[in-house]
Amino acid sequence: RILTANLDGSGLAVLSTAIFNPNGIALDPSVATLYVADHTDGTIEVLGTDGSGPTTIYSAGVQPIGVGLALDNGPSSPRFHRGDANDDDLVDISDVVFALAALFIPGSLAVGCEDAADVNDDGVFDIADASYLLLSLFVPGSFPPPPPTHPDCGFDPTPDGLDCVTSTCP
Repeated sequence: RILTANLDGSGLAVLSTAIFNPNGIALDPSVATLYVADHTDGTIEVLGTDGSGPTTIYSAGVQPIGVGLALDNGPSSPRFHRGDANDDDLVDISDVVFALAALFIPGSLAVGCEDAADVNDDGVFDIADASYLLLSLFVPGSFPPPPPTHPDCGFDPTPDGLDCVTSTCP
């Protein structure tokens, strides 16, 4: 994560969740942004993965004051397979049944990766996800296949409040 704070440590806030390189480079795929820290002039620049930029988002002026990007090993979601609600490494009718049970039958097993169960990637795990998967599995052309990460394992490209605690993806 990219964190901002005052020099006295107050005002700590998350600027972005990103994948880091210890050399002062951070990639945030959720917003297609690359952050670069320059220790010689005290700047942090943003480059869009679409080729836009660089744009300076922070500058300490001509005298650097230790500007940099630090690796924060905070919690991160594992890779997952969108549509694989029951985490058996397949996307099929059993995922629909598992998701519906988790949603509507008290005492059923909870979904271990809500991002995987969020088949339509709208940031909410609900009955619309089971419907979307049913239609995409059995009514060709009615809906497109689930959005990324489907059909492979990957990270959620959409920032949302859903969590992925367990996953069979490597």
